[in-house]
Amino acid sequence: MKFQKIVGEVAIYGYQYKNSEELYVAISHKYGKALEIRDSKQSEFLYLTDKDVKSISKYIYYAYIGDVDENYYICIGDEKIYLFDKQ
Repeated sequence: MKFQKIVGEVAIYGYQYKNSEELYVAISHKYGKALEIRDSKQSEFLYLTDKDVKSISKYIYYAYIGDVDENYYICIGDEKIYLFDKQ
């Protein structure tokens, strides 16, 4: 895993493919809620659903991002989240 960022009730995970700079992102809500997601690269976020024992749907969103720099961000609803600290 390249990074993990928790923002409120949302967890964002970044996975790097082997020794490349290619990045995959997975996003989930603490309580499994559906999210409205977009990013600075107009990536296509797909989702998987999983039902737990109580038949509550949980959404996990994922996308191939490719190369990113410090200006890359994800918007969840109206909140813009930079994944890397901008200096």
